[in-house]
Amino acid sequence: MGLAAGKTVWISGIDWLKRSWQKKPVVIAALMLAGLTAADALSPFIPTILLKQVGRNFKKSLFSLDFGFAVHPWHWWVLKVGLFYACLTLLFSSCLENKFRFLRLAQAVFVVGLFCLSLEVGKLFIVSRFFNTANVVSGWLGCIGGLGIGLLPGKRKNIEKLNWGIALILLYIFYLAWFPFDFNWRMELIPARLPSVLKLLPLYDYAMGASLNHARLFVQSIFLTAMLVYLLKIRLGWFKRDGYGVLAAAFFCAFLGILQEGGQLFLASRHPSITDIYCFAAGGCLGAVTGLCPGSVEMRG
Repeated sequence: MGLAAGKTVWISGIDWLKRSWQKKPVVIAALMLAGLTAADALSPFIPTILLKQVGRNFKKSLFSLDFGFAVHPWHWWVLKVGLFYACLTLLFSSCLENKFRFLRLAQAVFVVGLFCLSLEVGKLFIVSRFFNTANVVSGWLGCIGGLGIGLLPGKRKNIEKLNWGIALILLYIFYLAWFPFDFNWRMELIPARLPSVLKLLPLYDYAMGASLNHARLFVQSIFLTAMLVYLLKIRLGWFKRDGYGVLAAAFFCAFLGILQEGGQLFLASRHPSITDIYCFAAGGCLGAVTGLCPGSVEMRG
C-alpha cells in the first residue's frame, strides 16, 4: 500500500514539474533556490529530537541582535542572507496568479518571511546549530527589499530587473568564492597551493568529501551559472542553442570559474578546486540548452 502511494505521489510530482516547466519555468527556479536556502541553513544535516540536545542548542542561541550580527561582517548579511531572500521573494511572487502586483508581492513577502523563520527555528533540531535572530531580521529585510524592487515603475522595469539580476548573480558567485577575503599576495606560496594532477579528475573533490554539504555545493555551482547564462540569453540574446551557443556558454562559465579559483590561490583560508570549474561549465551548458519560457523575448536596450 505504501509502495503504491509512493509511486502515485512520485508520478504526480513529476507531472506537476513538467506542467510547471511548460507554463511557468520560474516555479522550478523558485523551488531550487528555496531548496538551496534550506540546505545551507540546515547543514550539516544531522537532525536530532533529543530534548537535551535541543535544550543545548536553545541555550547557545543568539537572541540579541548585537551579538547576532557580530558573528559575520556586514557584507555577509547583505549578500548571503538579504540578497538571497530578496531574490526568493521576487521569484515566488512570479509564481502566484494574483493579478494585482502589490498583493502578489505582499503574499510572497509573508510566505518567504515565514519560510525564513521556520528554517531558523529548525536549526534547534540540528546538531551543532542554533537560533540567531540576526538571520531572521536580515531575511525579513531582504523580503522587504524584494518587495521594493518588484514595485519599480516604468516601462524599462523588466530590463532593469534583468540587469540587476545578472549583476547580483556575478557578485554573489565571486563573493562566495573569495569570502572571507584574507588575501595573501606572496607569489612564492602559489606552487604549494596548486591542485595535484589527481584533482584534475571531474568531481574529485566532491567524491572525496562524500557529504550532503558537498552535494549542496555541487547543485549550487551549477544552478547559479545556469541562471546567469539563462538571464544573459534573455537580456542580450547570447548563448542560443543553435550554432556554437552551448559551447560558448561552457567556455564563458569555465572562464568565470578560472577567475574565481585563481583568486583562491591568494586566499589563506581557501583552496582552488578544478571541480568547481567543471561545475561552472556544466551549469553554463544547462542554461544554454534550456529553452526560453513562452512569451520570453530578448530585451536589448
